[in-house]
Amino acid sequence: MSQFDLVVRLPGMAETAVGWSLVDPQTGLVSDRGELSVAPPPLEGVRRALYVLPARDTLVRRLRLPARREQEARQAAPFALEDEMASELADTEVVVGPADGQGCRIAVAASRERVETWRRIAMQIGVRPAHAVPEAWALEAEAGDLILADLGGDVLFLNRCDSGPVCGRIEAALVRRMLPTLVDTARPEHLVLSPALPVPGTDKEWQPRDIRGLPAFEADIAVSRLESATLGALPFLLGSRFSSQADWVRHLQPFKRVAGLALAGLALFVVLALGEGAFLRTQSDQIDARAEEAFRAAFPEVTRVVNLDAQLRQRVQARGVSGQSEFLRLAGVMSRVLDESDDLRIEAMRYDSAVATLGVSATYADFASFEAFSVRAREAGLIVEDGGARQTDDTLSGEFTVRFP
Repeated sequence: MSQFDLVVRLPGMAETAVGWSLVDPQTGLVSDRGELSVAPPPLEGVRRALYVLPARDTLVRRLRLPARREQEARQAAPFALEDEMASELADTEVVVGPADGQGCRIAVAASRERVETWRRIAMQIGVRPAHAVPEAWALEAEAGDLILADLGGDVLFLNRCDSGPVCGRIEAALVRRMLPTLVDTARPEHLVLSPALPVPGTDKEWQPRDIRGLPAFEADIAVSRLESATLGALPFLLGSRFSSQADWVRHLQPFKRVAGLALAGLALFVVLALGEGAFLRTQSDQIDARAEEAFRAAFPEVTRVVNLDAQLRQRVQARGVSGQSEFLRLAGVMSRVLDESDDLRIEAMRYDSAVATLGVSATYADFASFEAFSVRAREAGLIVEDGGARQTDDTLSGEFTVRFP
């Protein structure tokens, strides 16, 4: 009997439709497709479920966390991503995958409300094992340092370079401004892009070693081709109960009463043990309180201490590295300012992570246009430093830098 992969496209914040496809991994063909609210997928022969996470509603990063154990990694990850989150930390679900050979982990963050919706969908379908797959992982099978795929105007990207965001989706309205910046930040030696996309303008001092076209692909089929090792590096956003083919929660239901009695006995033992060590616990609490007091004095911006060791290592590391979040925040503010500057045209942008500064080459009609842009940038909280301009025909070509105070 043939086996199939069930590929389910999870809905974004403003969506309700849940599309699904049955893909034959042997032939690479879609045998059936539909919409969950209209007709549930046939599950006979389904070997696994692959839930595709919408790029607009998820944050995916590759992190090197100061953690020795899995629990410490789970506790430290939210603080590493806090500056990039669209929602409050308390309203965001953050999960991390296992560490690779270099100590890096894939971290995925999304709104708790959306994650709960996705988990209900997975429970309704009920296929195990199940994997939550970022949308851009459909490009994982392609060789290249930076892969750019045209999605009808939007650009889906997967970045294997050491700098820049790991993956995501650039909306059509921002492609012209953000795509050259992404390429200059990542600096890939091997660039792969859809034929419909123009080759982004790059820093004159650097060019990719080779640029090749991305073959036409269907996202659901590409996701079905992902190997188990690739999926194993991803975190279980849907919950660890979906990592196994067996539904152990259902199988263990008859043993709930016995387990409850055993837990009650264990709790009694723990209470007695804690009573015997009361004096030592008091001393330990006093030491922890003094350590937390010193930490808060050194880092007054921290409002909540969860794991003192992990947070201390994270803050010390953050003092020396600006990180990719600074680039994304700076590029976002610049994009909003440029939306109001019709008479100023950006020719190239270069991000210097060492000083967290965005270098810009632009053309404009007159100095009044540049002054108007500078005023809007200052109102948005940016510092603009003029690097000079030269007259070319009836336009001015100028260089300037933009940074946060």
